[in-house]
Amino acid sequence: MIRFPRQTGSFCIDCCLAAFLIMTAVVVGLYHLYIAPEVLRAPSWYGLQPGMASPNLACAVMVATGRGFVVPSEGDSASAQYPGAPELSRFLRQERTHLSPDQIPEDLPTCKPFIDWEYRHRYLLYTAGLLWRVFGISWHVITAFRIALFGMLVGAVYGLMRLGMGRFWSTAMTLAMAFNLNILMNCQNLRDFSKGPFILAAILIMGYLIKYPVRRRTFVLLSTLLGLIIGVGIGFRADILVCLVPAMLTLLFCRRPGAGVVIRERLAGILLLVAAFVIPASWVMGVYSGGSLLAHDILMGFATKNDDMLGLNRASYEKLYVNSDLFVTSMAIGYNERSSSSDISSSALYDERPLLLKLVRTFPGDLIARGYASVWYVVRGGSPSLVRGVFMALCAAAVLLLIAYRDLRLGWMTLILFFYFGGYLSLQAETRHAFHLLFVPYWVLGYLANALFSRTGKERGLAAVRGHAMIKALHPCRWTHSCKNMILKFALPAIILLLAPLYTARAIQSHCLGNIVDACAAAELTPVPVKARPVEDWTLFERTAYSPEHGGSARPFDGEVEYWVAEFMPGTQWRRIWLYYTGDSAIAENFIHGCWIAPGGDEKSGTTKYFFPVVEFRDPSTSSQTLFYGIAVPNECSGDFRGLYKVRNTKGFTLFLNVAYPADRASLRPWQTLYGETSGVLNAEEARFWLQELPG
Repeated sequence: MIRFPRQTGSFCIDCCLAAFLIMTAVVVGLYHLYIAPEVLRAPSWYGLQPGMASPNLACAVMVATGRGFVVPSEGDSASAQYPGAPELSRFLRQERTHLSPDQIPEDLPTCKPFIDWEYRHRYLLYTAGLLWRVFGISWHVITAFRIALFGMLVGAVYGLMRLGMGRFWSTAMTLAMAFNLNILMNCQNLRDFSKGPFILAAILIMGYLIKYPVRRRTFVLLSTLLGLIIGVGIGFRADILVCLVPAMLTLLFCRRPGAGVVIRERLAGILLLVAAFVIPASWVMGVYSGGSLLAHDILMGFATKNDDMLGLNRASYEKLYVNSDLFVTSMAIGYNERSSSSDISSSALYDERPLLLKLVRTFPGDLIARGYASVWYVVRGGSPSLVRGVFMALCAAAVLLLIAYRDLRLGWMTLILFFYFGGYLSLQAETRHAFHLLFVPYWVLGYLANALFSRTGKERGLAAVRGHAMIKALHPCRWTHSCKNMILKFALPAIILLLAPLYTARAIQSHCLGNIVDACAAAELTPVPVKARPVEDWTLFERTAYSPEHGGSARPFDGEVEYWVAEFMPGTQWRRIWLYYTGDSAIAENFIHGCWIAPGGDEKSGTTKYFFPVVEFRDPSTSSQTLFYGIAVPNECSGDFRGLYKVRNTKGFTLFLNVAYPADRASLRPWQTLYGETSGVLNAEEARFWLQELPG
């Protein structure tokens, strides 16, 4: 028998509890974002710091002062330096709290935004601009906006809790979430923080439709509201676009009352969802035409620091060792140049989708492993503790089995949404992309507590135990119908669906990696002369010769991508190595980075060759350049160094990976695993700061 959700007095009680929790979140936000830094004069890690100009809200200031959706036409938008409006520059860099419209010259030259950033965040900029227009141009207004976003996020969390548990545990878990300051740590960047309420509100509506067979009018309203939330949300942060596919699946497979017109209702709901999405999204989505912007964002997620954050065990290769926009763009251009004809068009040269597709085809096993690692990261709340991770994984599995035991359809839909939203984090695994999913471990624990300790949960559990005992006493070889369905129609198929794609993809990846290893074995190397220079605890092997400057090209920047090799004696431990650049400080600071050479082989097997990409820049018009300077290794490993080389036959390498190629190919690590010896030990973000150990 289908039951509709009750919407009488209990709804009012939930609204009151939600209001209480939202006000609690507002108080927490006020204290940490306003009272502590402004009243108590205590340093705050959660508020804006002087000198910060990210995101640059110059366009919002122009909206607030009636100039429209424009930006100053002269100046540096990256650092918010506008010579024609020094007070505006100081305000945007958080060096002053307030800005009066008359402090902006009336004749300040403006123009339409000349980069895509403003168009991608149009609704965020308009919202900030309108708030400033009403309440005055002040960072206190933005602080209040962030506190309001935090309150809305906590309100959505309470709704999600109520889908799985009673009021007591929902309130307790939401309060714990409201006092989790890891969420507020991410509110410094307004565009990242603003996506939280949108994504959680969309998940809440999906969960409601999955759990309850709502009436037709409610179904229509929720379908439309879901489309509006996603369509408006992408104007704040593009991540919200990930909600579109599961929203359609929810409308297609959620439980509906009746049978005769169900298909027509589902199709109508999907059409309403799409229409409600397209109307507000059309003002933003045009920026993404061609798809290269999204490809760039996903490629950034392939950086080693993201794998390390998820706790993946490293392989003998790294896909993109630097998390830098310029580095990723350069690698994509280099790939297009090597894999295409010499007369490639400019638009095709800058298209980053071919590199993304190549990485997907080459490393399908790693992609699935990253997805599972992402789900595990979400379940354990980002904790690096293995004990906590295993415990929370077992709790999550128990919750899914319990849901499937009670309702098979609900179990499958919960599993799909759980792995989808947990796994999408693997596209860009950073805390600023994951903070809104911190509710998941609270939800898991709350669901179990509700099942174990609430009166309703106890009654259900006792009834199930008694029913099982009676059936076993009468029919020892029989299972209950629900238990049989849960095992045969949920647990076993789920295990197969999780394991079969992983091992199939790893078999494909082993073949692809074999081609890469063959190319490493056949690499034609040109020696590069170096000289050793001791630098405290390091030895720097700096190159002594540079190729003549080339004449440049018609491209906006003149980057040249090459493939280099550092040869070492084999080792049984992971070894540190610095890739060092010199020249233009802004670029060099991004590209200078520490790496680890994977162990492999023994003394009798020969040397280990470490392949790595080098990106150099020369700008003839300004005589500026950024050149690869050499490598540095700790003094205890300096005796293992055997030489530095360039790869001549680069056409044989479609991908310029960081590869530790041992002479003993059997010791090569062919894929990443969910957990292992490097998990939580080797950290690419930490390697970024080895520079402090390598002075001058």
